[in-house]
Amino acid sequence: MPEMFRIGEGSKPLKIGVAGCGGAGCNSLKFVAGHLGIETFALNGNRRKGLGKLAGHSMLVPDYELLGASETDPRIPVAGLMRSATALAEEISGIDVFFPVCGLGGDSGWRSAALASRVAKEAGALSVCVAIFPFSVEAPARRAAALEQAKTLRTLCDGLLVLHNDRISAIAPKLPFLRALEIVSELALLLPHELAAAGTKGDAPALKSIFSRASYMKTDVTTVDCGDGGAELARALVGSEWMDLDAKCIKSALLLVGGEGEGGDVEGVAAGLRKVAPSMEALAFGRGGGSEPGGRKVRACAVFGMKGELH
Repeated sequence: MPEMFRIGEGSKPLKIGVAGCGGAGCNSLKFVAGHLGIETFALNGNRRKGLGKLAGHSMLVPDYELLGASETDPRIPVAGLMRSATALAEEISGIDVFFPVCGLGGDSGWRSAALASRVAKEAGALSVCVAIFPFSVEAPARRAAALEQAKTLRTLCDGLLVLHNDRISAIAPKLPFLRALEIVSELALLLPHELAAAGTKGDAPALKSIFSRASYMKTDVTTVDCGDGGAELARALVGSEWMDLDAKCIKSALLLVGGEGEGGDVEGVAAGLRKVAPSMEALAFGRGGGSEPGGRKVRACAVFGMKGELH
Protein backbone atom coordinates (compact mmCIF):
# COMPACT_ATOMS: atom_id res chain seq x y z
CA MET A 1 0.00 0.00 0.00
CA PRO A 2 1.53 3.36 -1.03
CA GLU A 3 1.86 6.27 1.34
CA MET A 4 -1.35 8.32 1.00
CA PHE A 5 -1.94 12.07 1.25
CA ARG A 6 -5.30 13.83 1.05
CA ILE A 7 -4.86 17.37 -0.30
CA GLY A 8 -7.02 20.43 -0.83
CA GLU A 9 -8.70 20.40 2.59
CA GLY A 10 -7.08 23.47 4.14
CA SER A 11 -8.67 26.91 4.41
CA LYS A 12 -5.94 29.01 2.78
CA PRO A 13 -5.08 28.55 -0.93
CA LEU A 14 -1.59 27.74 -2.14
CA LYS A 15 0.30 30.75 -3.45
CA ILE A 16 1.65 29.79 -6.89
CA GLY A 17 4.39 31.50 -8.87
CA VAL A 18 5.34 30.84 -12.51
CA ALA A 19 8.61 32.06 -14.02
CA GLY A 20 9.03 32.12 -17.77
CA CYS A 21 12.74 31.46 -18.32
CA GLY A 22 14.28 32.24 -21.70
CA GLY A 23 12.37 32.45 -24.97
CA ALA A 24 10.16 29.35 -24.70
CA GLY A 25 9.43 29.93 -21.03
CA CYS A 26 8.50 33.57 -21.54
CA ASN A 27 6.22 32.62 -24.43
CA SER A 28 4.29 30.31 -22.11
CA LEU A 29 3.35 33.21 -19.83
CA LYS A 30 0.63 34.36 -22.22
CA PHE A 31 -1.34 31.22 -21.28
CA VAL A 32 -1.33 31.85 -17.52
CA ALA A 33 -4.95 32.06 -16.30
CA GLY A 34 -5.42 35.53 -14.87
CA HIS A 35 -8.26 34.65 -12.48
CA LEU A 36 -6.29 32.15 -10.35
CA GLY A 37 -4.03 34.63 -8.60
CA ILE A 38 -0.80 33.15 -10.00
CA GLU A 39 2.17 35.48 -9.65
CA THR A 40 4.20 35.70 -12.86
CA PHE A 41 7.89 36.37 -13.53
CA ALA A 42 9.90 36.76 -16.74
CA LEU A 43 13.62 35.95 -16.63
CA ASN A 44 15.97 36.15 -19.59
CA GLY A 45 19.67 36.45 -20.30
CA ASN A 46 19.07 38.12 -23.66
CA ARG A 47 17.42 41.46 -24.30
CA ARG A 48 13.89 40.90 -25.52
CA LYS A 49 11.46 43.52 -26.68
CA GLY A 50 8.55 43.84 -24.28
CA LEU A 51 10.10 41.65 -21.57
CA GLY A 52 8.68 43.93 -18.88
CA LYS A 53 5.14 43.49 -20.22
CA LEU A 54 5.14 39.68 -20.13
CA ALA A 55 4.75 39.28 -16.38
CA GLY A 56 4.16 41.03 -13.09
CA HIS A 57 7.91 40.87 -12.43
CA SER A 58 10.66 40.85 -15.07
CA MET A 59 14.43 40.58 -14.90
CA LEU A 60 17.32 40.64 -17.36
CA VAL A 61 20.01 38.45 -15.80
CA PRO A 62 23.70 38.98 -16.68
CA ASP A 63 25.49 36.05 -18.32
CA TYR A 64 28.01 35.65 -15.51
CA GLU A 65 25.18 35.24 -12.97
CA LEU A 66 23.44 32.66 -15.16
CA LEU A 67 26.69 30.71 -15.39
CA GLY A 68 27.22 30.95 -11.66
CA ALA A 69 23.71 29.74 -10.84
CA SER A 70 23.85 26.77 -13.21
CA GLU A 71 27.42 25.60 -12.60
CA THR A 72 28.31 26.28 -8.96
CA ASP A 73 27.76 23.87 -6.09
CA PRO A 74 24.03 23.86 -5.22
CA ARG A 75 24.92 23.79 -1.53
CA ILE A 76 26.22 27.37 -1.85
CA PRO A 77 23.37 29.93 -1.56
CA VAL A 78 23.05 32.30 -4.51
CA ALA A 79 20.70 34.81 -2.89
CA GLY A 80 22.88 37.44 -1.29
CA LEU A 81 25.79 36.69 -3.61
CA MET A 82 24.21 37.61 -6.95
CA ARG A 83 22.26 40.79 -7.50
CA SER A 84 19.53 39.16 -9.61
CA ALA A 85 19.18 36.26 -7.17
CA THR A 86 18.81 38.65 -4.25
CA ALA A 87 16.16 40.67 -6.08
CA LEU A 88 14.24 37.55 -7.11
CA ALA A 89 14.30 36.18 -3.56
CA GLU A 90 12.59 39.35 -2.33
CA GLU A 91 9.94 39.16 -5.05
CA ILE A 92 8.97 35.53 -4.46
CA SER A 93 8.65 35.91 -0.70
CA GLY A 94 5.41 34.25 0.40
CA ILE A 95 5.08 31.93 -2.61
CA ASP A 96 4.47 28.30 -1.67
CA VAL A 97 5.14 26.53 -4.99
CA PHE A 98 7.31 28.09 -7.70
CA PHE A 99 7.39 26.83 -11.28
CA PRO A 100 10.31 27.90 -13.51
CA VAL A 101 9.36 27.01 -17.12
CA CYS A 102 12.08 26.71 -19.77
CA GLY A 103 12.99 25.19 -23.09
CA LEU A 104 16.03 22.92 -23.21
CA GLY A 105 18.88 22.76 -25.70
CA GLY A 106 19.71 26.45 -25.78
CA ASP A 107 21.62 28.51 -23.27
CA SER A 108 19.69 31.32 -21.59
CA GLY A 109 16.45 29.48 -20.76
CA TRP A 110 17.73 26.57 -18.72
CA ARG A 111 20.30 28.70 -16.92
CA SER A 112 17.58 31.18 -15.95
CA ALA A 113 15.53 28.23 -14.68
CA ALA A 114 18.54 27.06 -12.67
CA LEU A 115 18.77 30.47 -11.02
CA ALA A 116 15.02 30.56 -10.32
CA SER A 117 15.01 27.01 -8.92
CA ARG A 118 17.86 27.68 -6.54
CA VAL A 119 16.43 30.97 -5.30
CA ALA A 120 12.99 29.40 -4.75
CA LYS A 121 14.42 26.59 -2.62
CA GLU A 122 16.52 29.03 -0.61
CA ALA A 123 13.41 31.16 -0.03
CA GLY A 124 11.53 28.14 1.36
CA ALA A 125 9.24 27.57 -1.62
CA LEU A 126 8.69 24.20 -3.26
CA SER A 127 10.59 24.44 -6.55
CA VAL A 128 9.18 22.47 -9.51
CA CYS A 129 10.98 23.04 -12.81
CA VAL A 130 9.03 22.48 -16.05
CA ALA A 131 11.50 21.60 -18.83
CA ILE A 132 10.54 21.29 -22.50
CA PHE A 133 12.65 18.99 -24.70
CA PRO A 134 13.27 20.07 -28.32
CA PHE A 135 11.97 18.23 -31.39
CA SER A 136 14.13 15.31 -32.53
CA VAL A 137 14.49 16.91 -35.97
CA GLU A 138 16.60 19.62 -34.37
CA ALA A 139 20.38 19.26 -34.27
CA PRO A 140 21.64 16.13 -32.42
CA ALA A 141 23.96 18.36 -30.39
CA ARG A 142 20.96 20.36 -29.18
CA ARG A 143 19.15 17.18 -28.12
CA ALA A 144 22.23 15.92 -26.25
CA ALA A 145 22.63 19.29 -24.54
CA ALA A 146 18.96 19.23 -23.51
CA LEU A 147 19.38 15.93 -21.72
CA GLU A 148 22.41 17.11 -19.76
CA GLN A 149 20.66 20.37 -18.88
CA ALA A 150 17.64 18.46 -17.57
CA LYS A 151 19.87 16.30 -15.38
CA THR A 152 21.54 19.38 -13.93
CA LEU A 153 18.21 21.08 -13.27
CA ARG A 154 17.01 18.01 -11.39
CA THR A 155 19.81 18.52 -8.85
CA LEU A 156 18.70 22.12 -8.23
CA CYS A 157 14.93 21.76 -7.77
CA ASP A 158 12.46 19.70 -5.72
CA GLY A 159 10.86 18.18 -8.79
CA LEU A 160 11.42 18.10 -12.55
CA LEU A 161 8.41 17.95 -14.88
CA VAL A 162 9.41 17.10 -18.45
CA LEU A 163 7.48 17.74 -21.66
CA HIS A 164 8.54 16.35 -25.04
CA ASN A 165 7.75 18.28 -28.20
CA ASP A 166 8.07 15.01 -30.12
CA ARG A 167 4.91 13.64 -28.49
CA ILE A 168 2.90 16.31 -30.33
CA SER A 169 4.39 15.16 -33.65
CA ALA A 170 3.57 11.54 -32.85
CA ILE A 171 -0.02 12.21 -31.79
CA ALA A 172 -0.93 14.87 -34.38
CA PRO A 173 1.66 14.83 -37.21
CA LYS A 174 -0.27 17.34 -39.34
CA LEU A 175 -0.65 19.92 -36.59
CA PRO A 176 0.81 23.33 -37.59
CA PHE A 177 4.13 24.00 -35.92
CA LEU A 178 3.04 27.15 -34.08
CA ARG A 179 -0.08 25.44 -32.74
CA ALA A 180 2.06 22.54 -31.51
CA LEU A 181 4.21 25.00 -29.54
CA GLU A 182 1.06 26.55 -28.05
CA ILE A 183 -0.20 23.15 -26.88
CA VAL A 184 3.10 22.42 -25.16
CA SER A 185 2.97 25.84 -23.46
CA GLU A 186 -0.55 25.11 -22.23
CA LEU A 187 0.57 21.72 -20.88
CA ALA A 188 3.49 23.40 -19.13
CA LEU A 189 0.95 25.42 -17.13
CA LEU A 190 -1.43 22.54 -16.41
CA LEU A 191 0.02 21.72 -12.98
CA PRO A 192 0.34 25.36 -11.80
CA HIS A 193 -3.28 25.98 -12.83
CA GLU A 194 -4.59 22.87 -11.09
CA LEU A 195 -2.74 23.58 -7.85
CA ALA A 196 -3.76 27.24 -7.86
CA ALA A 197 -7.40 26.16 -8.19
CA ALA A 198 -7.41 23.24 -5.75
CA GLY A 199 -4.34 23.29 -3.49
CA THR A 200 -4.10 24.65 0.05
CA LYS A 201 -1.11 25.76 2.10
CA GLY A 202 -1.05 22.62 4.21
CA ASP A 203 -0.48 20.51 1.08
CA ALA A 204 3.11 21.64 0.53
CA PRO A 205 4.79 18.78 2.50
CA ALA A 206 2.72 16.13 0.68
CA LEU A 207 3.50 17.70 -2.70
CA LYS A 208 7.21 17.75 -1.88
CA SER A 209 7.08 14.06 -0.99
CA ILE A 210 5.36 13.23 -4.28
CA PHE A 211 7.65 15.35 -6.47
CA SER A 212 11.04 14.90 -4.82
CA ARG A 213 11.14 11.11 -4.66
CA ALA A 214 10.84 10.76 -8.46
CA SER A 215 13.63 11.02 -11.04
CA TYR A 216 11.32 13.10 -13.21
CA MET A 217 7.59 13.70 -13.74
CA LYS A 218 5.04 13.58 -16.55
CA THR A 219 1.55 15.10 -16.62
CA ASP A 220 -1.71 15.05 -18.55
CA VAL A 221 -5.43 15.62 -18.17
CA THR A 222 -8.18 13.32 -19.44
CA THR A 223 -11.96 12.89 -19.35
CA VAL A 224 -14.27 9.85 -19.37
CA ASP A 225 -18.03 9.32 -19.25
CA CYS A 226 -19.46 9.70 -15.75
CA GLY A 227 -20.70 6.12 -15.63
CA ASP A 228 -17.35 4.53 -16.48
CA GLY A 229 -16.08 4.53 -12.90
CA GLY A 230 -12.83 5.43 -11.20
CA ALA A 231 -10.88 2.46 -12.55
CA GLU A 232 -11.60 3.51 -16.13
CA LEU A 233 -10.44 7.05 -15.46
CA ALA A 234 -7.25 5.76 -13.81
CA ARG A 235 -6.51 3.54 -16.82
CA ALA A 236 -7.12 6.46 -19.18
CA LEU A 237 -4.58 8.57 -17.32
CA VAL A 238 -1.90 5.88 -17.25
CA GLY A 239 -2.53 5.08 -20.93
CA SER A 240 -2.28 8.70 -22.05
CA GLU A 241 -0.69 9.09 -25.48
CA TRP A 242 0.90 12.33 -24.40
CA MET A 243 2.77 10.83 -21.44
CA ASP A 244 3.80 7.56 -23.16
CA LEU A 245 4.84 5.88 -19.92
CA ASP A 246 5.34 2.43 -18.42
CA ALA A 247 2.95 1.93 -15.48
CA LYS A 248 5.55 -0.26 -13.74
CA CYS A 249 7.88 2.76 -13.53
CA ILE A 250 5.42 5.03 -11.69
CA LYS A 251 6.95 5.87 -8.33
CA SER A 252 4.53 8.53 -7.08
CA ALA A 253 1.44 10.38 -8.27
CA LEU A 254 -0.61 13.51 -7.74
CA LEU A 255 -4.25 13.05 -8.72
CA LEU A 256 -6.87 15.81 -8.93
CA VAL A 257 -10.40 14.77 -9.94
CA GLY A 258 -13.39 16.98 -10.78
CA GLY A 259 -17.05 16.11 -11.21
CA GLU A 260 -19.64 14.15 -9.32
CA GLY A 261 -20.98 10.61 -9.48
CA GLU A 262 -19.23 7.27 -9.67
CA GLY A 263 -16.68 8.31 -12.25
CA GLY A 264 -15.85 11.49 -10.36
CA ASP A 265 -15.38 9.90 -6.97
CA VAL A 266 -11.85 10.83 -5.88
CA GLU A 267 -11.36 7.77 -3.69
CA GLY A 268 -12.54 5.51 -6.50
CA VAL A 269 -10.06 6.92 -8.99
CA ALA A 270 -7.29 6.75 -6.38
CA ALA A 271 -8.09 3.08 -5.75
CA GLY A 272 -8.07 2.40 -9.48
CA LEU A 273 -4.71 4.12 -9.81
CA ARG A 274 -3.19 1.96 -7.07
CA LYS A 275 -4.21 -1.14 -9.03
CA VAL A 276 -2.93 0.16 -12.37
CA ALA A 277 0.45 1.23 -10.92
CA PRO A 278 1.31 -1.47 -8.33
CA SER A 279 4.87 -0.26 -7.68
CA MET A 280 3.74 3.26 -6.75
CA GLU A 281 5.19 4.37 -3.39
CA ALA A 282 3.12 7.50 -2.70
CA LEU A 283 -0.15 9.04 -3.86
CA ALA A 284 -1.60 12.49 -3.15
CA PHE A 285 -5.19 13.00 -4.25
CA GLY A 286 -8.08 15.42 -3.94
CA ARG A 287 -10.71 17.36 -5.79
CA GLY A 288 -9.70 19.65 -8.62
CA GLY A 289 -10.38 20.48 -12.24
CA GLY A 290 -14.14 20.25 -12.68
CA SER A 291 -16.71 18.37 -14.69
CA GLU A 292 -17.13 18.98 -18.40
CA PRO A 293 -20.05 21.17 -19.61
CA GLY A 294 -23.37 19.43 -18.98
CA GLY A 295 -21.84 17.08 -16.41
CA ARG A 296 -21.60 14.19 -18.87
CA LYS A 297 -17.88 13.63 -18.43
CA VAL A 298 -15.45 13.60 -15.53
CA ARG A 299 -12.12 15.41 -15.77
CA ALA A 300 -8.94 14.42 -13.99
CA CYS A 301 -5.37 15.68 -13.97
CA ALA A 302 -2.49 13.44 -12.95
CA VAL A 303 1.20 14.02 -12.40
CA PHE A 304 3.23 10.82 -12.35
CA GLY A 305 6.66 10.67 -10.74
CA MET A 306 8.80 8.23 -12.70
CA LYS A 307 11.78 6.19 -11.64
CA GLY A 308 14.74 5.55 -13.92
CA GLU A 309 16.99 7.63 -16.14
CA LEU A 310 15.77 10.59 -18.15
CA HIS A 311 15.56 9.87 -21.85
